[in-house]
Amino acid sequence: MIADLRAQLEERDRLAALLTDAEQRLAHVPELELRITDLEHELSAARQETAAARQEAQQLDQMLMYGRRMLRYVRPMIKPLRDARRRLRS
Repeated sequence: MIADLRAQLEERDRLAALLTDAEQRLAHVPELELRITDLEHELSAARQETAAARQEAQQLDQMLMYGRRMLRYVRPMIKPLRDARRRLRS
């Protein structure tokens, strides 16, 4: 009978420790939820920044390609224009 009481007492202590541990873990849940929400917002902002940077890089690439095409078109005209200007000045 005493052994049964001791076993019940030990079981009660074990359950009390488990309950205390569970309560402590549950106390951290709102903090974790807030942290998760903050991280989700940070991730969303980072994705938006990445998308904006990708779009800017694409625009710069298009401008570079346009500049190269214009240079190919204009370069052959430079010498004839210089010659024409020299003839006009002479």
